[in-house]
Amino acid sequence: VAGAAIATIAGQTLTMMLSMILFFRKKHRIAVKDCKLHRGHVSRIIAVGVSPFGLTISPNIVIVFMNWRAIQYGGDTAVSVYAVISYIIYAVQLMLQGAGDGSQPLISLFVGEKNYEGVKKVRFLAYLTAFSVAILSFIIIYVLRYQIPFVFGSSKEVIKMTGDAFPIFALGLIFTAFLRITTSYFYAIGKNLYSYLLVYGEPIILLLLLFIVPFFGKLAGVWISSPLSQLVLTIIGFLLYRKQKKVGEESAF
Repeated sequence: VAGAAIATIAGQTLTMMLSMILFFRKKHRIAVKDCKLHRGHVSRIIAVGVSPFGLTISPNIVIVFMNWRAIQYGGDTAVSVYAVISYIIYAVQLMLQGAGDGSQPLISLFVGEKNYEGVKKVRFLAYLTAFSVAILSFIIIYVLRYQIPFVFGSSKEVIKMTGDAFPIFALGLIFTAFLRITTSYFYAIGKNLYSYLLVYGEPIILLLLLFIVPFFGKLAGVWISSPLSQLVLTIIGFLLYRKQKKVGEESAF
């Protein structure tokens, strides 16, 4: 445990040092006068940063909620099943978030330049990348759904339960692909409220579903609640996206 903790700290320290090199280079050096806080800048930074923060913290809240209900309906075995599933699903979600985060600066740049064609092109490529990753991941997970838990040293019971539940969670990746890109797109064009709804709506909707769906489906209901919450958010996100298109995206620039 101590070794893992030290490795984590060392990894973060190395990342910080590599990042600091950029700021100490002559071309990008930060002067003391640049460190003065400006209320307008700070408020805008916070307004935009709330969404990326939510994208980082939301999956952790989801894991807490899922473990809470899993242990109620399936005990330690169900928690072990979800541990394996969450490791794999979260890794794919990070790749999908990377596609969104990568497109956001370019979309913001084109918004500033009032280059609507550039925005459309980057947005299309972001969706294409995210959906491609999600579909490919779904296929791999489905094919290897009984082999993956074996790598984690799971028992036969956990392997069977994990393999049965994996397709349910993998299906949710399709919805996550849409949500991650749409969220990044909204805060890239300044529609922060829309992105807040999609980011912080996930744990709220999931919590509500975890109180309702397991009542009918027991442990299977717990598993279904996760992709179902993402489906609900996808519908909300699509309606917000259509609303933005109807108003006229150029006017938002």
